[in-house]
Amino acid sequence: MAIGQYGLNMYALDVYNELVKLKDDPVEFAKRRKEIIDDMIAESPDEYQEKLSQQCWCLDKKLNKYKDPVARMNKMVEIFWQGVYKFEDILRTGSIAAEPRTNADVIPFKKK
Repeated sequence: MAIGQYGLNMYALDVYNELVKLKDDPVEFAKRRKEIIDDMIAESPDEYQEKLSQQCWCLDKKLNKYKDPVARMNKMVEIFWQGVYKFEDILRTGSIAAEPRTNADVIPFKKK
């Protein structure tokens, strides 16, 4: 779906209105939501498509455990602000900090 002559704001409003009409049909809503996301990724430059797909997958995994719409929205807001703070940190320091990794204990298999 192209953004069109009115720009991104009009496109976003059209998508919002389309999804509001589907609020009572969760199956169709989910199907259309996926189509919209896939279309936007397909319209992105080739070098960003894989990373965008990965980010969508990670976001879906983080949000899937929230069945209550308010809890889900709160988690989305939290994720959004984490991104803002990360971006602010990059602008301030001029570098991207590596994501902290957790250490794990390696437990050997028991011999039979």
